[in-house]
Amino acid sequence: MAEQRKRAAGPDGLWRSLGGRVWLANLAVLLPMVALLALAISRIGILESSVSHVLSRNYRSIQAANGMIQAIAALGNESKPDQSRQLFNRWLSLENSNLTEVGEEELVGRIGALGNALFASGGTGKEQAREDLMRALQDLIVINEQAMFSADRQTVSLARGLRRWEIMIAIVTISAIGVLGLMLARTLATAPLLRLTSQLRRINDEQSLRAMPRPATTELAQLTGELNEMVVRLQQDYQGRLFELDRERTKTAAIIESVEDGLIVLDPADAVVHINEVACAILDLEPVSARGVKLEKLSRANSRVERLVDSLSRPRPADTPATELKVFVRGRDHTYLARELPWTGTALETLGRIVVLQDVTMIRDQERARSNLIATLSHELKTPLTSLTMGSELLSEAMDGETDVHKREILAIVLDDVQRLKKISSDLLDASRTGAARIEVQRQPLILDRVVHDVARPFEMQAHEKGITFEVCGDATPIRIEGDSLKLPWVISNLVGNALRYTASGGKIAIRLGRNGSRAMIEVADTGAGIAPDAIGRIFEPYTQLADGRYPMEGERTGSAGLGLYIVKEIVEAHRGRIHVRSEPGAGTSFIVELPLGEEARLG
Repeated sequence: MAEQRKRAAGPDGLWRSLGGRVWLANLAVLLPMVALLALAISRIGILESSVSHVLSRNYRSIQAANGMIQAIAALGNESKPDQSRQLFNRWLSLENSNLTEVGEEELVGRIGALGNALFASGGTGKEQAREDLMRALQDLIVINEQAMFSADRQTVSLARGLRRWEIMIAIVTISAIGVLGLMLARTLATAPLLRLTSQLRRINDEQSLRAMPRPATTELAQLTGELNEMVVRLQQDYQGRLFELDRERTKTAAIIESVEDGLIVLDPADAVVHINEVACAILDLEPVSARGVKLEKLSRANSRVERLVDSLSRPRPADTPATELKVFVRGRDHTYLARELPWTGTALETLGRIVVLQDVTMIRDQERARSNLIATLSHELKTPLTSLTMGSELLSEAMDGETDVHKREILAIVLDDVQRLKKISSDLLDASRTGAARIEVQRQPLILDRVVHDVARPFEMQAHEKGITFEVCGDATPIRIEGDSLKLPWVISNLVGNALRYTASGGKIAIRLGRNGSRAMIEVADTGAGIAPDAIGRIFEPYTQLADGRYPMEGERTGSAGLGLYIVKEIVEAHRGRIHVRSEPGAGTSFIVELPLGEEARLG
C-alpha cells in the first residue's frame, strides 16, 4: 500500500490514476482555451484603445469648432472685440494640436486666415468673411462627425469579428471537451468497467470464481483488488457451506435410517428421492435400484408396492383413518399405516411428498388383547350376574308384608345394580365383537339431582357403617341433562365406590352438583390417601393399578382390574363431556365430571 502511494505521488503515478488522467486531459483542453482567451482579450484591448483615441480627439475637434462659433457670435455684441478674438484663437490653437483627419489641417489653416481677416476688420463690412468662416467651421464639424461615424462602423465590424472569434472558440472548446470526454470515458472508465463486467458475468457459480486481472488505473485496480478479495471470501464460504451441507445430509440420512417407521421421499413426479432400509424391508426393494424410479414403475413388478400405490391413489375423506397394509416381515405379520405428508421448501413451495409407513402392529395386538379381555370379562360376568338376579328375585318373592321396609329398599337397590351391570356387560361384549372404538350411549332427558341421589343412597349406608361422613350437596334448581340412564349412574357409582375404598374411618366424602356456564358439574371429593403426582397422568389408562399412589386401607383388597376409571372416562366422553382429577397425597382426591346441559347435549 505504501509503495502504491509512492508511485501515485510521482508523474508516472499521476498518469496511472484515473483522477490524474482526467486532470491532465482537462489541462490539455485548458491551455488552448487560455491562449484563445488571451488573444481575444488583446484584440478587445486594441479595439478599446483605438475607439477611445479616435472618438475623444474627434469630440475635441467638434468642441473647438463650436467654441470658435460662439466667439464669432459674440463679436458683434461685445464692446471689447479683443476678448472674442482671444477666445477664438484659444479654440483655434486647441484644434491645431488635435488634427486627426485627412484635409483637416488645410481646413484649419483656412479657418485661421478667415478669422484673422474677420477680427482685423473689427467685424464691420465683412459679412462675407463671417459667412465663409462659419461655413469653414461647419465643414470642420462635419469632417469630425463623419470620422466618428466611421469609427463607430469600424467598432461594430471589429466587435462582430470578435464575436465570430468567440463563437468559434466556444465551438472548438465544446467540441474538444466532448471528444476528449468521450475518449476519457471510453479509455479510462468504460472499457475497464466493461472488461470487469464481462469477468463478473462469467461467474455463474462458485466453481467459476477466478481472480480478475488488475486494470491500469489505480482506482479501478483498487476496485478489482476488493473484488478479488471478495472472490477469496466467497470461495472460503462455498467450501464451508459444502462441508455444512454434507454434514447435514449425512445427519439427515442417519436420522431417516434410524427411524423405526418406513420413509419414502418422492419428488413432484413421484420418483423416489430417498428410501430408508425399513421401507425397503417392508416393500421388498433394494435402495440402489429404487432411487430415481417412479413408484408406478416399481409397482409393476412388486405386489407390495402395487398395494401401496393403490392405497395412496384411492380417494379418502379427510376424517377417515389411513390405509392399513398387512405384510409378512421378519417372521410374522405386521400392520402398517400408510400416511402422506407434504414436502415443502423454506418458501412453502411444494417439493414433493413423504410417505410414512408407520408400524402399528403392537397397537393392533394390544387392541385385540383388550377386546379379548373385555369379551372374556363380560362373558364371565354373565353367570354370576344371572345367579345374583335369580337370588335377588327369589328373595323378593319370599318377602312378606311384614318385612322391614329398609330391607326391601336394599334389595331393590341390589336388583337395580345387577340389571345395570348386566346391561353394561352386554354393551362391552358387543363393543368387543364389533371392534367399536367408543362406548355408545342412549340419550334421554334426565334430572341429574335425582340420578345422583338414587345412586348415593346405598353408599350413604356403607359410609355410615365405616364411620365416614357422607353428604350430597345439590343445586338450588334441578339440573336437566340428556344422558344414558344406565351408564351415567355407573360412572357415579364407580367414583363414589373408589372414594369409599380409599377413605379411612373418620374421613369425609362429598358429592357436589352445580352449573358452570352451559355445563353441569359433578364433583366427588374425599379426604382419603390421595394420588401420587406421577400417577395422575395415567389413572384413566386401561389396566392401571395405583399400588404406589392411592393406598387402600390396611388389610383390604381392592379386587380391581384397572378398567374402572378407563370405562368411566369412555362413558363421560361418549356424553360429550370430560373428566379431570385434583389430588395431593394425604390430602384427598376430587374427581370433577363436566356434562353438557340438556340444550347443549341436543345441539351437540
